[in-house]
Amino acid sequence: MIITVKKITIVTLTEYEDFILSELGKLGIMELKKLREDEFKGLREVGNEEEVAKYTELYGRFNSLYNQLIGEIQEPKELKVEITLTKIPIKELEEIISKLESDVATLNQLKELKKMIDILKNQKVDPKSLGEFEHIFTKAGILPLTSITKVEEVLKARSDIEYRLAPISETEVFLYVGGLIDAKQIITEVLYPDFKEFKLPSEVPGKIEDAVNWVEREIAQKKNEISELLIKLSFGKRIKYSLEIARGISKLLRSKMVSVMSGWVPIDALNILQKFPERVKDEVNGQLAIYYEDPKHEELIPTIIKNPKIFSIFETLTKQYGIPHPKELDPTPIFGILWTIMFGIMFPDAGQGIAILLLGILFAYIRKKPMMGMSMKRVGKMMIGLGLSAIFFGLLTGEFFLTEIQPLIPNLQPGWLKYSVNVVWLIKIAIFFGIAAMIIALIFNIINDFNAGEKIEALFGERGLAGLITFLGLVLTAFHFIGITVIPKVLEFPALAMGVFTHWSFFIFIIGLLLMPVKSILMKEGISMSIGPIIEDAIGFLANMMSFARLAGFAIAHIAFAIVTHELMLVSPTLGIGIGYVFLNLFCLTLELLVVMIQALRLLYYEFGTKFFRGTGYAFSPFKL
Repeated sequence: MIITVKKITIVTLTEYEDFILSELGKLGIMELKKLREDEFKGLREVGNEEEVAKYTELYGRFNSLYNQLIGEIQEPKELKVEITLTKIPIKELEEIISKLESDVATLNQLKELKKMIDILKNQKVDPKSLGEFEHIFTKAGILPLTSITKVEEVLKARSDIEYRLAPISETEVFLYVGGLIDAKQIITEVLYPDFKEFKLPSEVPGKIEDAVNWVEREIAQKKNEISELLIKLSFGKRIKYSLEIARGISKLLRSKMVSVMSGWVPIDALNILQKFPERVKDEVNGQLAIYYEDPKHEELIPTIIKNPKIFSIFETLTKQYGIPHPKELDPTPIFGILWTIMFGIMFPDAGQGIAILLLGILFAYIRKKPMMGMSMKRVGKMMIGLGLSAIFFGLLTGEFFLTEIQPLIPNLQPGWLKYSVNVVWLIKIAIFFGIAAMIIALIFNIINDFNAGEKIEALFGERGLAGLITFLGLVLTAFHFIGITVIPKVLEFPALAMGVFTHWSFFIFIIGLLLMPVKSILMKEGISMSIGPIIEDAIGFLANMMSFARLAGFAIAHIAFAIVTHELMLVSPTLGIGIGYVFLNLFCLTLELLVVMIQALRLLYYEFGTKFFRGTGYAFSPFKL
């Protein structure tokens, strides 16, 4: 359901605006609204977009550095609890970030240096032995394994050169080479560009043990310096705080003495805001006023969607399609119900449903970490619903891991798909489901039109009451034309063939078509303007209704796998088990599972959702610190 919001306006002295914004950010219940100067005469926009942009840039630079330090420096426990944050000036922040960038670069260089020194230690080579001396030179470094043959050919041919090779990984080897100074140029040309020479700074001690201790001390010292800077920034919390305060200030109006801020608060959080003046009165010396009012009709207000836990997991389906306008019906519950049912109809297998259910439990409650940018916890909870639906419809139709069992539907026996009458019966059910979905969608659209104040559209629109009458007339006419039994001895339609064109059901269809042009007349658009949409929607209604036949199509395809498995078992148990029970079950639980989920979404979004969902709203984004 969509939660109603109230418009809140707060007036305080300019000197307290940072404090008020900070306290509102801690509550996290109010979305700030960008105020215009024409709304409050005598007040001016702060206009600090450049400040916001600069804080955003600095925050991005910090995050880039912090990602490099993950695992290197731990946040102190005292900073993980709630602490008092303050806004940090841009100039000071710029200096700290620049120093942090320099220190991180130095730390990375020291870490690379430590790798070199560790290799030298393992190879028992002192740093002081490397370099160019009066008559001889020495080099140490790393060569790719692919270059060894070429290098060794040259080194072996020189009597004035000595070298040592040692593998350090599957792709690289350590090379320690030395000789007379006259051979240095030739050796350098042979080694480069593949050779990664160890070039140690002059401050590195000559003995390897001293070099190891020195580099470890330097790394520890640099980490301490970085840690102090991070603590000064509260590990990024102060930057984020400063950025959000700057964003908040950019939305308010200010005079020399007074600041005004406004925004939206959900009605179920009003009781928290009503206690706000009492909470901060001492800090602002009572200089605070809060005004409550309903949003005006023309104002663009945020959408807040809140549903019971059983439906809240399906809010992802709605938000992927769009954000409903606050005056629209929230489609989340019906989206969740229809998507789950349609999946079960197309994937009727109790055994595989159990597997999907267990996977859902695994993702939702055991392995909760995100995967490929998706919340696996939410995906898992949706899979639980899909698994239960597959189990239910699998038991109804008699499928268990592609094994035919006794169906729970009366008068059905294992292997019922082999009889064409049952296939036709399944297709009928799918189309009946589509008809019901279309009727629900049109009713939703009528309600949405009334809520938006569009009464003419609600009554005479192609998807309003006139469209609903047209669709019902079309369905009833089709039923009477071919003869349909919905419920035996309760709801049966006799086959009238061409006689249907004189039957009352056909005239319902005609009445609906005649009502649609009324909208164009009342809105002074001209009757000719309505002919195109009428024809398009009449054809669209029929096409969308028939599109739901894919529910039966995928169900038949799945059940056919069970027939294939059964026939393979009769031919050869090896084929039946290998191709049938193993391969086909794996196929169904992977590719078919994905295809069915997508097809259910297609029916949900296109055939169903487009009939009423507008998605012209935007999500509520509270000001949080």
